[in-house]
Amino acid sequence: LEDLDREPCDQQAIATLANALEQIGRKRDAATAQLSFSAACGGHAPWLKAAANMLLALSDFTGAVAAATDLIRIEPHEDANYLWRRENARTPIAAAQRCSR
Repeated sequence: LEDLDREPCDQQAIATLANALEQIGRKRDAATAQLSFSAACGGHAPWLKAAANMLLALSDFTGAVAAATDLIRIEPHEDANYLWRRENARTPIAAAQRCSR
């Protein structure tokens, strides 16, 4: 954290922090750190992708889709980002349909 206080856009420092948080089971905190890093540092696609995947693993579909939307904003020509968002926006609907059967 000290490194990020000194250099808020230090990619190695956020990688270390996010990995450490994930290793101790704090995926939401890791995702939040990655999202904050991206927002503070002008948008950073790798951290947005990682955060979206962590949020998806936590069944936070709304948060994952929001991260994917931010990713599309900074990489509008990357078709895979649109596909990822579309497929994962459907996930809660499919899950709800399975539960109601």
